[in-house]
Amino acid sequence: MKYFKDDKGEVYAYADDGSQDALIGDKVAITKLEAEAHLNPVLQPELPNVVTMRQARLALLEMGLLATVSEAVANGTDESIKIEWEYSTEINRDSASLIALSTVLGMSSDDLDNIFLLAGTL
Repeated sequence: MKYFKDDKGEVYAYADDGSQDALIGDKVAITKLEAEAHLNPVLQPELPNVVTMRQARLALLEMGLLATVSEAVANGTDESIKIEWEYSTEINRDSASLIALSTVLGMSSDDLDNIFLLAGTL
């Protein structure tokens, strides 16, 4: 299933096979975790402050962002970010390098929270 949210906050699920893509319109794609949290807020997981790089990369992969982030790191000029991306075993949500990278990529604080929420489940 693919999950989307409209401008009123309503959540919709559509088949992965593309047969319902015409119904998506101007809805914004969200993760399964976000959809579940919207439908059952009692079960919303706590936002982890630290995740492993394995979890972070898997979350980015699931969200379709891994290639974009990897490319931004590789093409960036900040050597510390490159070292952290390649050699760190975990990443802190409040990391200055992470926040700098997310700013370059145009990600909001909510976007980062969603990555960490998903990563915490992997």
